[in-house]
Amino acid sequence: MSSPYTQVNPQLIEDHDGISCLRNGAGSDHWNGLDYKLGINRQTVGSEHFSMNVATVPPSGIAAAHIHVGFEVGLFILQGTVEHKYGKGLKQSLVNTAGDF
Repeated sequence: MSSPYTQVNPQLIEDHDGISCLRNGAGSDHWNGLDYKLGINRQTVGSEHFSMNVATVPPSGIAAAHIHVGFEVGLFILQGTVEHKYGKGLKQSLVNTAGDF
């Protein structure tokens, strides 16, 4: 994830002998209509094949369909319900609720 709105504060990213710690406020972004608190990704800790950030999705919010090339994304639903549409013509769907990965 990277956009013209990506902000990273390197002073809040710590490396402790290979253990990375991102302090609150380490980074933020606005991409695909959503606000993000940056977590594990290329911009913060140099992760090449995995990304996990905190997205704030407002009620009835929508992120346009997209694909991740060259890296995997982890999702955890804190609250509410999210419907993921996928496949040819976005005709398949999966509903996740709070506590789901």
